[in-house]
Amino acid sequence: MIHVERGARWAALLLALLVTGKSHGEGQAESLIRLVPPNAPMTVVIEDAKGNAERVLASTLVSKLREIPAVKAGLDSPQADSLKDAAHKFQEKLGVSVEDTWNGVLGDAVVLTSHRPKGADLNSIRGMVLVHYRDREVLDRLIAGINKQQEKQRQIGRIEERTHEGVTYWLRQPRPDSSRPSEAYALLADQVFVWANSESLVKDVIQREKTKSQSLWDRPEFQSVRGRLPKSSLLSAYLDPRFYEEIVRADPKLKRPENKLAADFMLRYLSTLNLMGGALEWQSGREGQGDAIVLHTEEDFDPDRAPAGLKQWSEQPATEPPLAQVPESAILVASAQMDFVAIERGLRSLLPPDQENQVEHLRTILNGLLLGRDLTNDILPNLGPGVLAYVQAKPSDRLRSAFSLIATVQLKKAEKDGKSVGDALDNLIRSSLSALALQPKRKGGPAHLDTREVGDSKVTVLEPNPPFAYAVSDQWLTVGNSLDSLIQHLESKQSANELLSKLRATYFPKSSTFVCLNVDGLKSFLEANREQVVNRVASKNHRSRDRAEQNVNQLFEVLGLFQNAYVASTISPGPRSSHWSLGLVAKP
Repeated sequence: MIHVERGARWAALLLALLVTGKSHGEGQAESLIRLVPPNAPMTVVIEDAKGNAERVLASTLVSKLREIPAVKAGLDSPQADSLKDAAHKFQEKLGVSVEDTWNGVLGDAVVLTSHRPKGADLNSIRGMVLVHYRDREVLDRLIAGINKQQEKQRQIGRIEERTHEGVTYWLRQPRPDSSRPSEAYALLADQVFVWANSESLVKDVIQREKTKSQSLWDRPEFQSVRGRLPKSSLLSAYLDPRFYEEIVRADPKLKRPENKLAADFMLRYLSTLNLMGGALEWQSGREGQGDAIVLHTEEDFDPDRAPAGLKQWSEQPATEPPLAQVPESAILVASAQMDFVAIERGLRSLLPPDQENQVEHLRTILNGLLLGRDLTNDILPNLGPGVLAYVQAKPSDRLRSAFSLIATVQLKKAEKDGKSVGDALDNLIRSSLSALALQPKRKGGPAHLDTREVGDSKVTVLEPNPPFAYAVSDQWLTVGNSLDSLIQHLESKQSANELLSKLRATYFPKSSTFVCLNVDGLKSFLEANREQVVNRVASKNHRSRDRAEQNVNQLFEVLGLFQNAYVASTISPGPRSSHWSLGLVAKP
């Protein structure tokens, strides 16, 4: 169970931290990114921090969050008071207030980046901070205050003023008995401040500003990734895959035989990427939806290095998911556009050579059960691309059995010797269930297969104590975790799922691969089973029932703020890029 009290406390502290100051409008990130080395392993960009903070704090979601008792208590808690005390000590020791620092130094744009000197090992990473400041007087007081305090605490030995290319910078030398590296900082043109724990890195920035030499901004991959991420985000990050390839190769745990498959997969995938990026976006309520917090990731591929299976997958035409099959009462919905041939290729390419013979024997068995049709050439190409699954809640005395699951896969019409793909899959599943019925320890006594017609589908279940039920038609193979839920799905009248369709149209209109959680529906289900939920929380967390009930009530209050959550992805032909988004949508 989520620690709701702790989460509420941190939310309250965040509100207290952001509540002061004025907005500065758009940031000045471009001038800072132009000073970042082109091969920086990781770069984080924070733009218009004050403006974004003000927009978030003025939102409907935050207003409702403030009304939750646990958050109110957090705002009045000793932790919130300690934050205020820390702000007072900050001003007392450094001679400048937190608010002035936020407004005058950090409010426009901040870039945090890392750098590894050429030929250096992975432990030689150095960090750098670039800031577009607004108030030089505030910045000078802040630097002087930090230097004074660290000299007083014997954290630095001396500060030297130096020049490079006619630009003044300052070197903070450590004490002789200290192992910490030297640090350097400089004030550049256009109100740019740079700090790094490497003198050469600051000199490199000075040189790059003078000569306009290549930077991260000049990489086409960076422009491609940044252009596909939201223009207005709370922060964005960019990762160089080449550096992370080296980390994987150097990790001793990944060199172990049992981890070789995972390491090979990571290296193969990283090798196809030019650059990775991500962004955290706040979307104000729109089109009847509430405020939304969305995490985006973007990957830029080199199509020439992409595996054949991934290329094939990316080239298949997009199809519309059959959302009409999903009832309004579904709590969880998953849709995917699958290329089963590409998946099989990818899995086979990861297998070690000594297992290929075993795989061939397994294929021979499967081909026999598939009425002589070849798995790779006859079956997999005719599965999908549409795959859909959903979960509904149903009345039950036990939480674990309170959900019905339906999963369905699209079938293409491809007959051979008068037998369809559905006929072959039906024979495979029936044979497997018959083998299961032969188990001597199976509960429920003698088992038998029960087959019936429901609409245009043939439904089969192993009775008694069925592990699942399935249905085959010309167009779909459908599996349910119970016979009743499967029949209900087949007999239901299909109509547009307006809530799901609207969510998709608003947040991920181009994606056929997604997972959506109806947070409001989940809350209603949990509230209807409150006693079971409270008992489970008390038992699992070894808490008193009163304490567990308090935690559950706080969870319900937080869930009550939100309407939906989703994960969605798209991949462009080539592939040239892929985009993932993870969103949490509040109630209007």
